[in-house]
Amino acid sequence: MKGTGRGWRLGRESKGKGVFEIELAGAQLSLLVYISKLMGGVQDTRDVLQNTNLALCRERHRYDAARPFLAWARTLAYYEVMSWRKRQSRSRLVFSDETVERMAETLACDNEPVDERLSFLEQCKKRLPPLMRELVDRYYGEGERLAAIAVRTGRSEGSLANSLYYIRNLLKVCVEEKLAHAEERRP
Repeated sequence: MKGTGRGWRLGRESKGKGVFEIELAGAQLSLLVYISKLMGGVQDTRDVLQNTNLALCRERHRYDAARPFLAWARTLAYYEVMSWRKRQSRSRLVFSDETVERMAETLACDNEPVDERLSFLEQCKKRLPPLMRELVDRYYGEGERLAAIAVRTGRSEGSLANSLYYIRNLLKVCVEEKLAHAEERRP
């Protein structure tokens, strides 16, 4: 099939071949950060990103190459987050629909360099005491469940959840300070 003026069609496009794939690959980090923010940083973020990628591939024929790819991809990501939320609705740790909508509106204008923030986050994480760093790595990096960490460490799940909350706040303050310092140094 040949591509139409409106966007992509699956098949053999002679013009612009591979543009969709390049855009999709380039958007992964931004989509991951966007989804993570909408979900509150829960460990299912990568699953929702995978579902978003599947939806993007399924809907690629609707993409208008004349418009920004990331804005279109974030729209589909938003719907995937809402779908995940519906499945998780029994959990008390899920944001309300109104909160997610407000966050999505705010994040639509978020053009801060993601790489800089991630770099600052890594720097701040290195400043954490070893036990805190290990907890963050196991929970967020490896996706280990709180119940498993509780059994291994002899701490309660509630205590671990409180520690993660405290650590997230420490990291947030540290990253915000580094961003402010970086902004002051920009011309």
